[in-house]
Amino acid sequence: MKGQNQTMKRFAIVLITALLSIPALAQQVEVTPFFGYRSGGEFQADAINPFGDVEIDDSDAYGVMVNIPLTPWSQIELMADFQNSNFKGGDDIFVPDQNLGDVDVAYYHVGFVFQGDHPRVQPFGVFSLGATNISPDLEGLDSETKFSTSFGGGVKVFFSKNVGLRLEGRGFYTVLDTENDDFCDNYCYEYTDDMWQGEVRAGLIMRF
Repeated sequence: MKGQNQTMKRFAIVLITALLSIPALAQQVEVTPFFGYRSGGEFQADAINPFGDVEIDDSDAYGVMVNIPLTPWSQIELMADFQNSNFKGGDDIFVPDQNLGDVDVAYYHVGFVFQGDHPRVQPFGVFSLGATNISPDLEGLDSETKFSTSFGGGVKVFFSKNVGLRLEGRGFYTVLDTENDDFCDNYCYEYTDDMWQGEVRAGLIMRF
């Protein structure tokens, strides 16, 4: 949790700096708090873990996006996206799922949005790069921050000049080194060299 709080502070500093650097465009910035549902995230467990492979349980996600215009068809996007979940194991017809401990997964990304320029309905695509923070809330386990990317698309529907709805689907890819000494206590997770998660979300756009 401490590592996640420090990353959040760094993201806030980057956000404030970016907003202050573009005073001419300040009236066009879009701020979108959102709520969604995230799935995926699997770790290959070694023989120490009796439950077999370990997954991050599907759960709610929430966060905020700040979109800064470049042209009528493109934006720079700053995003923070959080998931509070748990590790689960025992994905077998004879063994019920086991809660192996809580875990928080957060994405901090900078991206590029390309979109339509219609004043009311704007289909869009998005690509971003940044960091994934995986923070198990268990004694003796450390958080890990890894490089990640995302891609997705959706539509923005504006009810007025300054208020709209954003509907989106997005996939996340996180690069993980193959190792087993970080997430290791009673159980060890020798995880693969990547992690995939998918998310659907809806957010309220407020344009300033």
